[in-house]
Amino acid sequence: MIKTHNILPLIYEGINLIDSIDKSINEIQLWKRQAMAQEINQIQRSERFLDIYKNFLDNNIKPIVVKGITCRNIYPFPDSRISSDEDILVKKEDFELCHKILTENNMKIIDGVDIENKDVVAYICTSSRLMIEVHKTLFNENEEEHVNIFNAFYKDCFNKSIHVNVQGRVVYTFPETMNLMYLINHTTKHFLHGGVGIRQVCDIVKFIECNSKEIDWDYLWKNLKKIKYDYFVFNLLNIGELYLGLDKMLIQYPDWYDYNNVDSRALLEDILDAGIFGSSSMERKQSSLITLDAVNNREIKTHKSTFKAALFPSVLNLKGRYTYLNKKPYLLPIAWTQRVISYVNEKGIPQNIGKAAYGSISIGKQRVELLKQYKII
Repeated sequence: MIKTHNILPLIYEGINLIDSIDKSINEIQLWKRQAMAQEINQIQRSERFLDIYKNFLDNNIKPIVVKGITCRNIYPFPDSRISSDEDILVKKEDFELCHKILTENNMKIIDGVDIENKDVVAYICTSSRLMIEVHKTLFNENEEEHVNIFNAFYKDCFNKSIHVNVQGRVVYTFPETMNLMYLINHTTKHFLHGGVGIRQVCDIVKFIECNSKEIDWDYLWKNLKKIKYDYFVFNLLNIGELYLGLDKMLIQYPDWYDYNNVDSRALLEDILDAGIFGSSSMERKQSSLITLDAVNNREIKTHKSTFKAALFPSVLNLKGRYTYLNKKPYLLPIAWTQRVISYVNEKGIPQNIGKAAYGSISIGKQRVELLKQYKII
């Protein structure tokens, strides 16, 4: 599980604080070396990012940093919270200059096709392995409606942005309430797809611990209720309270919150099984098509419709993965064929492919039950 969720440095820092544990045990010494290696790499990526970010500021661009280094900054040992990339939001009119600055700093485009029309463009540094994702909009405007609705919360974000101190450097980010809303929206997006990892729950917990007094809880709950994700967040925070040390007194719950109706056990099991963004297995990744089909239609699926959603997903559910469907939806059968080929490459013989398909449907049905339990559908 430690590897699946990429939390070894966090776990080791916790072990290191417990005096009763013998640190000379060979396995713990191995963890120490591995954790230190990951932290050193993280420090190098963080420094590289902050140097590039200063170039943005020197050129009168103020990208908003989301997640990543701003989340690590609130941890006791920031570089123990590993993240492989940094996400920044830029104004569309600033993208061209932003692209120029990145390429001049030896950041290579990962997929350089049609970058002017992409909502997100990813760059990587071949030496430090830092990856920067440049967002022109936080949530893909071509994605499903249940994700696109999140963008409404950030329409005036550049005028409301604040600057924080990260390792002695100025970094612009969201104000507290907007920041927590984004962490929740981002977590929700991945939960509705393949699943969400425990690190994202930790980020939300740490953010509340550091900023609870500055958060407009009334605004937060009213808007989460409006988009039908309030019960999901009740249970997400319950995991923080039961297992991650979150003090429930820091949270101002709404009057419709009922602790007796909160049961986060199934959600915790799903999170632990999911790994980073639901990437623990191909079956889980493919199961997202079933949950997305259910939430897009906001309805409970029959066995027949579940099977159809798994084998023959709609354009809406595939265009994020197969971007050519955005302009040419009539190529949907080709996308179905590519999915089958990916299954063959992943699983090999037909018997294994059948087992994988069954596994995807089984996981998908279980996760649809979670959507029902948390009143998302």
